[in-house]
Amino acid sequence: MRLKILLSCFVLLLIPSLSFALDPDAIIGKWLTSDKDAIIEFYKCGKKYCGRIVWSKEPNKKDIHNPDPSLRNRPLLGATILEGFEFNGKNKWVHGRIYDPDNGKKYKCELKINKDGILEVRGYMLIPLFGKTVKWTRVDQVCESPNQNKEVSKND
Repeated sequence: MRLKILLSCFVLLLIPSLSFALDPDAIIGKWLTSDKDAIIEFYKCGKKYCGRIVWSKEPNKKDIHNPDPSLRNRPLLGATILEGFEFNGKNKWVHGRIYDPDNGKKYKCELKINKDGILEVRGYMLIPLFGKTVKWTRVDQVCESPNQNKEVSKND
């Protein structure tokens, strides 16, 4: 009898964490990068997920390392740097690409929200084993000061 009660309690405690883990839209929202110099907003792009820069410490920074010379003068603010992510049903968004504006290269990428609600962003070349993970934190809204830039909406 005690075993049934303990098992029932365990299952009840597990259900909220499973529902969060299995929500494909859990990624949607704004995330502060690990170096705290940008906020990336994830949104649905068709049936997949994408992310764009909506706030930056350097709002006038240009995409000078872009391999396409015609894009090197575009502002990074508003640029989509994550695209093509699919939810795999196991708390991961996979098959996406991340653009690194510091070197102009695109990498394969996987995203995962850990148990603490931190977004783990893993960029890699061939397989995830050969990559780097950074951790981003969710933010509710951008705090602006007179020296900061404005947020970019999805419709801009």
